[in-house]
Amino acid sequence: MHSIYNEFYWGKEKKVIKEMGSLGNKHWVNIVFFKHAMVSMILLIMLNFSCKKKLISKETPTPKPVKSESTKTNPVKSARKNNYSIVTSNLPPWSMHDRTEKIAESGIFVDITNEIEKRLGSSIQARSIPWERAQNMTQESDNHIIFPLTRTESREDKYTWIIKVMPQDLVFANFSGKALDLKSATDEKLILVHKESPPNYVLRSNKFTNMHETTDGSKQIVKMLLAKRADTWFSAKSLIQYSIKNTQLEKRVKYGPPIKRGVQYIAASKDMPEDIVLAYRKAFKELEEKGIIQMIFLKYLGAVPEYTNR
Repeated sequence: MHSIYNEFYWGKEKKVIKEMGSLGNKHWVNIVFFKHAMVSMILLIMLNFSCKKKLISKETPTPKPVKSESTKTNPVKSARKNNYSIVTSNLPPWSMHDRTEKIAESGIFVDITNEIEKRLGSSIQARSIPWERAQNMTQESDNHIIFPLTRTESREDKYTWIIKVMPQDLVFANFSGKALDLKSATDEKLILVHKESPPNYVLRSNKFTNMHETTDGSKQIVKMLLAKRADTWFSAKSLIQYSIKNTQLEKRVKYGPPIKRGVQYIAASKDMPEDIVLAYRKAFKELEEKGIIQMIFLKYLGAVPEYTNR
């Protein structure tokens, strides 16, 4: 490039310089030399920069990003990216809504799912809605988590069963020192039971006639027991434990053998993404290993339920 420049410019200007020199105009000769010297310097700098740039690009090619072989899908992080809803109803002691009756604020299952959500880096709260509606939403829509749901044969294919949380045992709780079963309970003067509830259906199917079917809440049943208007209550053991906690009845209670056994689950829609299911199970296992699940049971029931199979 430098030789081309010399031939083009200097060859052309030699005649001019010669003519100027012959005229004795040395000042113009100096200007012409200076002009071409500056242009030559600029072109040399540009040529040098261009050569270096090509050399660098050849010697140091841009490295391609390398995928780490150790990178694996993290179910907890993956679950954060998914959108899902949590639904329940006002079902003490498993789930209890706040004053707005919209948010499930406390309860065994509420506390557990809140702890799981913390571990997922999420803050999804359970919505409290009518129980029948909660079940229909979970069966008919995707990405819904529901609790507490007892696993039964009729429900088996309608849900994804995420976590086995606690047993659901229907028992006779007697407050006069008797451990009652179905046969001996028929001799009791009065048995308290919630009307149109699963325990109520069990007693009806077994032809019990000594039932007091009440539409009142558990607090009213406790008052009747404290007043000794009855000595026996047939219900879910965990509900009885929660209702009599910190009362005189807690020391007097005698539980009979389970009349009907079930297991309560955190369940979900049938097509719930697997990464959410895995994340929930992993978080629950960690909470159990740290003793947090057991502490939640003690908080509401005063005892930790016995597990036959986890």
